[in-house]
Amino acid sequence: DVLKWKTYFLSILDKVEENNLNAIFFQVRPNNDAFYPSEYNAWSSYILGYGKDPGWDPLEWMVQECHARGIEFHAWMNPYRVKSHGVSKKTTLEEFAKNIPSYNIASDPNMLLTNTYDSNSNGIILNPGLPEVREFIIDTCMEVIEKYDVDAIHFDDYFYATGVNDDDTYAKYNPKGLNHDDWRRDQVDIFIKDLSDRMRAYNEENNRFVQLGISPSGVWRSGNGEVKYDENGTAITNGSATTTSFQHWGNYLYSDTKRWVDEEWIDYMLPQTYWAISHTSAAFKPLIDWWDAIHKYKKVNLYSGMGIYMSE
Repeated sequence: DVLKWKTYFLSILDKVEENNLNAIFFQVRPNNDAFYPSEYNAWSSYILGYGKDPGWDPLEWMVQECHARGIEFHAWMNPYRVKSHGVSKKTTLEEFAKNIPSYNIASDPNMLLTNTYDSNSNGIILNPGLPEVREFIIDTCMEVIEKYDVDAIHFDDYFYATGVNDDDTYAKYNPKGLNHDDWRRDQVDIFIKDLSDRMRAYNEENNRFVQLGISPSGVWRSGNGEVKYDENGTAITNGSATTTSFQHWGNYLYSDTKRWVDEEWIDYMLPQTYWAISHTSAAFKPLIDWWDAIHKYKKVNLYSGMGIYMSE
């Protein structure tokens, strides 16, 4: 109930203050839904159940409580994810979309892609290659910025997903003639740039400074760790001194985070540098040194994501 919710959240803020922390990241849109009354997204299933109005505005209250203590509130959203798992492999996109309110873009099965979760179930994402999808997500972000005094819009590492088939979209929207991997990266780039432009125009017009922050998985690309710079201070590098095979530049996330820093489209980068100093394939120090180097001459703040839950 509301009292339990508020009591629990206030206990979190007590811990934040006790540990001298200055910001929280709260997931206000986990699965194409909302922790606030929205024109675009149904109420989250994590409150009372999908689409059920709790009768109050959790986001407004949380932002007020954070700011009363001098704590920043970063509104964490998953841009594309509609359902992370649990969708029967027999369920068609048409069948799934019937259960989504008409004001939400996922009610149109043509806006969706199925992704592989495991042998028993699928997930569903909004199709990143569609202009309508990008505009919907930007409108969703702007709704939060315009209605609430949030300090940032925050994404982590959920962009493309495993096992999607977007061949039709690739064939329709590829004026640059890119190969499929480069095209997917370009679709996410377009979204990040367009959102950045909208947010910065709003900030300028309204004397606000709502940040755009990203917390990707720890490794952009594995390389030799060497970094040089061009005349604009842009890092020239083939990647961090890591050997992990999972690199978010490629399959399956297709997120060129280095470019977002190079172009200064975002305000901060918070890579998930969760590994130990002694880690064999992604040691902390050379990895965070590489991230620091690519930010050196760019107006983008770098914060190191620390996976405290991984400690023993």
